[in-house]
Amino acid sequence: MLKKRAVFYVLMMTLSAPILFGVNCPNTAPPGGNPVPQTLLQADLALGGPCGAITQCAGAIGGIGQNFSPTQVGKQITVTVQAILSNSQPMIEVQDFNGLVVVASSGINPTTNTTSVTFTSTSTGVLLLQVCECAFPSSSYNITVTQAP
Repeated sequence: MLKKRAVFYVLMMTLSAPILFGVNCPNTAPPGGNPVPQTLLQADLALGGPCGAITQCAGAIGGIGQNFSPTQVGKQITVTVQAILSNSQPMIEVQDFNGLVVVASSGINPTTNTTSVTFTSTSTGVLLLQVCECAFPSSSYNITVTQAP
């Protein structure tokens, strides 16, 4: 009887340890204590047409258009575009769904192959991301959009 009880306790501790110590539980912070940003868009894309930015760099060579949606209002959104070619100079413009209002822009004079822009979400509606190449077209652009926890 004592042996069965000991086996039972060992089994219960083994099964409950992940719950007791927060392993595999939802909404827990990773080691270090900082929650991980939520990825809203992750893509490697090539230029697919003209630059769709409202305010664009002079001589924009081409562009990429993508949609994304924040999941909460009042959260910090970061858009990063990195061109594979080191001579590329992409610019970023985030627009409302109708493409009429600029929500955020990295400016029309990028200087490196990696450009970022950060803004605070004001809705959970669809936003348009416009990426324009201002120098030398790259074969691929790594696009990442994250939302702060």
